[in-house]
Amino acid sequence: MLLVGRRLVGEREDPRLYLAAVAALSGVALVVLGAAHDASRSTAGDLLAVGNVILFTGYFLAAKRARLAGAPTLTFTAGFLLSALPVIAVAMLLWTGAEAPRGGREIGLLAILVLGPGNGHLLLNWAHTRVTAALASLVLALVPMLSSVWAWAVLGESFTWKHAAGIALVILSIEAGRRIEMAERAG
Repeated sequence: MLLVGRRLVGEREDPRLYLAAVAALSGVALVVLGAAHDASRSTAGDLLAVGNVILFTGYFLAAKRARLAGAPTLTFTAGFLLSALPVIAVAMLLWTGAEAPRGGREIGLLAILVLGPGNGHLLLNWAHTRVTAALASLVLALVPMLSSVWAWAVLGESFTWKHAAGIALVILSIEAGRRIEMAERAG
């Protein structure tokens, strides 16, 4: 976000935010390395994650621009989610890699996934007019961290010292970014 945010949304960032971003990225790398030898890890999944970062950056900056131009939060989020629905529905219909959920636990987890991410987008879109793209993207570095915790808690995947260190580094980076942004607003 720091690399393209100024050009696309006109934000000028404190150079110290680059250090916080590099630290957060290092924390994410530690988490990825923590799962390097897991059977659940795959090169295809890693490539999909990189593609997701690129596509999400485009969405994120388009959302920021729309919100700064006055698009209402709820309308924008509902429009985005409704336009994504056909794409996801087609992908789900074509996907043959898994069986349909059978038990109450699986259906409950799916319900959380259906209700949770939409609310996250709503809150993020609301925040676009209140925080810089750089700080918001630092906060979004928590996504792989939380995924690691959920994968451990719900799916029984491994959780190593690399995961813990990566999570700590990302949290410290987010706090550093928050303090830098608060100092900029005060000064």
